[in-house]
Amino acid sequence: MKTSQGFTRSEGSRVSKSQAVIEFELDGPIITGDDNFLAAMGFELEEIVEKQHRIFTEREYASSEEYRKFWQRLNDGEFNAGQCKRIAKSGDEVWIEASYNRIFDYGGKPYKVVKFASVVTETVRMA
Repeated sequence: MKTSQGFTRSEGSRVSKSQAVIEFELDGPIITGDDNFLAAMGFELEEIVEKQHRIFTEREYASSEEYRKFWQRLNDGEFNAGQCKRIAKSGDEVWIEASYNRIFDYGGKPYKVVKFASVVTETVRMA
């Protein structure tokens, strides 16, 4: 059985205990996010659905060529992983260790991007 996050119930329960998960359309609009992601970023689900990923980034980065290329590479099928600075609803910095993964349908056609993330803000601040 699928959950609101698009996973089977057993998949969702295993992932949601350890990571924050958010799903995007291929060009950046948000499909859904799990409770861990929403808590880390300070949003309610209704506030983010259909908004662009850029709501979690600094304005300068969101309007940069680097950001445009980030989404282009995801659309070209490239996997992306690393540490990222994101901005919570409060305006606070949230550092995450994340992987952005393009997901394919049964026919092999990409249809969304799923980000799995762990919050590493305290680790980054102590470094």
